Amino acid sequence: MMGLYPFKRNFMSMNKYVVRPAVDQDFQFCLNLHHKAYKVYVSVIWGWDEELQNKMFQDTFVTTGTWIVSLGEQDIGYYQLNEKVDNLHIRNFIIDQNYQGIGIGTSILKDLIETCKTKNQVIKLGVFKMNQRAMKLYRRLGFKVV
Repeated sequence: MMGLYPFKRNFMSMNKYVVRPAVDQDFQFCLNLHHKAYKVYVSVIWGWDEELQNKMFQDTFVTTGTWIVSLGEQDIGYYQLNEKVDNLHIRNFIIDQNYQGIGIGTSILKDLIETCKTKNQVIKLGVFKMNQRAMKLYRRLGFKVV
């Protein structure tokens, strides 16, 4: 990674979230959260095949560029970054549904946006069209559909 930093931010009273680089031991957490977040969308579009999803995740998951979001001692999300000179691609931006709506995702994205502005980078990401909650967040932060 070319200069992206872990973030610490205060929000909602004295709660703090921390973003840290993923390690090999985070694989199962990321797999479980990935499946929990995407199963509803993948099931509708292609049908859910647990064995296939496990294999695809295992074949593509790398700790490099993967960041774990924690609140206190609890891991609550992860996202993956692929940074190039002129852009940053965010993949699998997932906050556990039990921790959504309290500003964590917004804060992380705002930090990434500010970091990219200083580097003259654009941010790219993908989202399922059915995921209206995420689309609303991205639009509110200035992302455009292309």
